[in-house]
Amino acid sequence: TPGEVVERLGVASERAVKAGAIADLLAARGYAEAITYSFVDPALDALAEPGSPPVELANPIASDMAVLRQSVWPGLVNGARLNVAHQRPGLRLFELGPQFAAPEQGVAQTTVVAGLALGTRSAEHWDGAGPEVDYFDVKGDVEAVLRLTGATPEFRFEAATHPALTPGRTARILRGDRIVGWLGALHPELAKRIDKKRTAVVFTLQLDGLTPAVVPDFERYSRFPSIRRDLAIVVAE
Repeated sequence: TPGEVVERLGVASERAVKAGAIADLLAARGYAEAITYSFVDPALDALAEPGSPPVELANPIASDMAVLRQSVWPGLVNGARLNVAHQRPGLRLFELGPQFAAPEQGVAQTTVVAGLALGTRSAEHWDGAGPEVDYFDVKGDVEAVLRLTGATPEFRFEAATHPALTPGRTARILRGDRIVGWLGALHPELAKRIDKKRTAVVFTLQLDGLTPAVVPDFERYSRFPSIRRDLAIVVAE
C-alpha cells in the first residue's frame, strides 16, 4: 500500500568468520586494537607497497596524509613508534579495517586484519621479561585466527618474498592456490622507523579469505550410558 514501510532483516551467515570473533581472540592473546587513519604518508606507503601507485586524495588534510593506504602496516608502524617512544618494553597491536588499491577504473577496497608484535614476549618482571617475540610467536597467533574457520588443513604457509618484509623471514599464507595473507619480519627500512635495535614481526589476512568457514555438523549421541571404567580380568580356566 502507498506509504507502507518495508523492513528487511540483514543476513548473518554461519559460514562467515565474524570480525568481532577475530578481535576477541587477538585481544585474549595480548593484542591491543588500534584504529588508525586510512590516509597515510606517500613515502611510508611506498615502503609498504613499492611499485604500486596509490590512490591520491584531491584535497588532503596534511602532506603526510595524502594517499589512501594500500596496506594497514604503515598505521601500525606509526602506532608502534609512539609506544616505543614511551618506553613500552613489549607491545602487540592489531587493526581491522580497509586497505585500498587503484585499478584502471575506480578504487578497490579490501577489508583485512593486520597485526604487529615487538619487544619482550611476556610482561616486565623483577626476574626479567624473557626472550624477544619472534616469527614463530606471531605465526602461532595467525594459526589461532585460521582455526576460527574450522578449515585449517586448507591453509598453508609458504616461503616467499615481499618488498615490505625481510628476505628469508617471510611467508605467504595460502588457502588452496589463493594468497590470503602475509607474515614476516619487517624490512629494515620500515623496522628502523620504530626501533633501530629491534625488528617487529607483522601479519595481514584478508577477511574474505577466511570465508567460507566450516559449519559444525550434528552427530547423533549414543543411546547407551557412558562407561567410566572398563575392567578386563584374566583368570585361570
